[in-house]
Parts: sequence; C-alpha cells; structure tokens
Amino acid sequence: MAGGIFFLILKVNQAIYSEEIEKKIEIALEIAKENLDSEIQTALSLAIVIADRERIKEGFIKDDRELLYKEITEQIARLKKGADYKELDIHLHTKDLRVYVRSWDFNSFGIELSPFRKGLVKVKETLQPLASIELGQRMNIKAISPVMQEGEYLGSAEVHFGFDRVSRRLSQKGINFFILMEGRHLGVATRMIADPRIDGFVLANSSCEQTCIEKLRGKLTPSVLKKGYIETDDFVFGFSPFFSFDGEKLGYIGVFFDRKLINEPSILYAFERLKEERREEKRLYRPMQPSENPPKGITIQ
Repeated sequence: MAGGIFFLILKVNQAIYSEEIEKKIEIALEIAKENLDSEIQTALSLAIVIADRERIKEGFIKDDRELLYKEITEQIARLKKGADYKELDIHLHTKDLRVYVRSWDFNSFGIELSPFRKGLVKVKETLQPLASIELGQRMNIKAISPVMQEGEYLGSAEVHFGFDRVSRRLSQKGINFFILMEGRHLGVATRMIADPRIDGFVLANSSCEQTCIEKLRGKLTPSVLKKGYIETDDFVFGFSPFFSFDGEKLGYIGVFFDRKLINEPSILYAFERLKEERREEKRLYRPMQPSENPPKGITIQ
C-alpha cells in the first residue's frame, strides 16, 4: 500500500514538473516569436523608407550604381550609429529581378535572382512590400519594397537583418535564442555551408555556442522536435517550427535556459512579466505599413 502511494506521489510530481517545463518553454518561445515579428516589422519599415528616398529613385532612373552604392552605405552607417544594427545590409534589385547593387559587394551585379528568391517575385507581382524570414545566400530576415516612380516599377530595395540582434535582446531577459535551418536548404543558402551544424540542421545565429551544440548533438530527433522540448543535464531546450511566407518549412526557432530555474517561481513570474512588456510594446509600436492589410511575416506553429 505504502509503495503504491509513493509511486502515485512520484507520478504526480513528475506530471507537475513536466507541466512546469512546458509552461516555461511555451512562454519563452512566445516571447522569442514576438521579438522576431517585431524585428521583421522594423525591417519592413526601413525597406519602405529606403525605397521611397529620392536619391534611390534618382539612381534607378539614371542607372547610376555608384550613386546608389554611396546612398545605401551612407544609410547603413547612419543606422548603425544610431541603433544596434550590426547585421544590417541593403540590396537593390533591377526590374527584371537581378542583382543591382549590394552594400556588401559593389562588384556583384547582374545575377539572376528569380529562380530562388520567391519574395522578390511576389513583390514584383503585387507591387506591395513584403517582410519575412527568407532563403537567399543566407537565411535571414528580408524586407523588400518596390521602388516606384509615378506608378512605374523601377526595381526593389531590400533590407537584411540577421538574428543576433534578437539574441542579444532576449539574452538580457534571461532567454537564450537560436535559429535552426533545415540542412536541405543549403542548396540555396550557399553562404551558410561553413556554419556550425547540429544533426541535420544549420545554426543561423551564434547564440548556441559549442557547449550548447554538444548538448543537443544527436538529440534533435523527429519525436523530440514534435514534443517541442528536451532536457539535458544542465539545460531545458524548446523548439517551434517556422515557415516562409508561402508555407515552406525553413526550420525551428530554439530557446533554452538553465534547468535549475524550472522550480523557481521567479523565472515564471519574469517570463509572464516579459509577456506583458511585449504586449505593451506592440500596443505602442505602430510600424509604417504600405496598406491596411500588409503581407504577413513568418508563420510559426
């Protein structure tokens, strides 16, 4: 009888512990997703502003790549001076969806993009801005806005954000954040071939360092990813799939924190408070939108 009661208590405690893990992982993932969405909206606002600059339009009309390069590199320098934009790049495209001017490589020109850049095709078809996590030479946040002059489509302007700004912001709140790209996308994301890998995934940002990689290696099985979390000796990791704007699965958002915090009410309270902060930020922050129904960014389950 005593043994049965002990077993029952053990099962109840295990259930409570599992519930606590799931709740904290769910909150941490929600905060990470909201921060990602905020970053996507920020990139969208910047792309719209840059595409509407008179010097950008002038450069397209005159076919002056040097003027355009000077303008976008000056804009990047200004933005980096005023805010934490370490992973910011700007890419201009021709009306036939070829590389026009890249802030990181002036000599790159004329490469056809339409076969693998679905977002560019979408923007040309709709003449509406679009922001999402998208594949390119790297998988990152890409916000694209058409460059228009008196109703004529001249080309497009694109802002690239990496994920490390989100990582830095979340780490200040006690949440470690990383992005796992499915390895099959390396055929497109060729600049990520040398990036760190865990099982069949490629790390798209630097927050999951070597210790984190070793803790996860061999554990990213379909069952674990479907369950949504896993415990190691030191950490609890949570995962949520994310998709491109057209529904293609790109990989998983990941979060992790020290498992010692699971039984501390303070961490749950802190996460709940972060949720409230994010709700208030979303209420106050109204990014510039091209229309009443702008395209959505990432799709996350």
